Amino acid sequence: MSDLAAFLDRNPKQHIIFDFDQTLFTLDLPWGDYLDTTYELLKNHNDEFYTEHSDKNATNYELLNAFVRAGMPEIRATADEYACTFETEELDGVTEHPEITTFIRTNAGNYQFYIWTSNCSKGVRRVLEENKLWQDESGKPYFQVLVSRDTVAYFKPNPDGFSQIADYAAKTAEANNQAQPQLSEFLMVGDSNSDKGAAEAAGIDFFRV
Repeated sequence: MSDLAAFLDRNPKQHIIFDFDQTLFTLDLPWGDYLDTTYELLKNHNDEFYTEHSDKNATNYELLNAFVRAGMPEIRATADEYACTFETEELDGVTEHPEITTFIRTNAGNYQFYIWTSNCSKGVRRVLEENKLWQDESGKPYFQVLVSRDTVAYFKPNPDGFSQIADYAAKTAEANNQAQPQLSEFLMVGDSNSDKGAAEAAGIDFFRV
């Protein structure tokens, strides 16, 4: 039994949300180059704001959130365009995390699975398809919702992405005449403090891989 399966045996859940990079797969990318370019984009956009806020935000995602909150969404669009090109053109390999991916393949009928990632949806879907984790042999999707960089207003640890998953779960339950899902039924599975912080902000439990 995997550690995740053992956790769920002790703490039953129905809706399981997975981070992507370093949780389902690890993307072999020169992240240092990505960070250098992203911070340069932010600095060039508004050097004063960057200087004032760069030390107050632990990650580039949190700093991008700060720019958006300050009324500068245009730099977010520029950074997103760069990130999606970077993830496509600079990818040098993918490593699967079989303990988690095998759990998904063998338990698709037992849970509702979702992805909540700060990666770009195009690249995420491509990796999932190439590794046969986008849909099963019958064509049924493994994941009900893919929340990605492209679909959120704010990155993790902001809980914005969770709202899309909760909304889907609520509408599905209503359509099937089922009780509305409770926060206690959700679990976030991830590798980082941003994932943990997002789970805490959303009011759901967290499992670290």
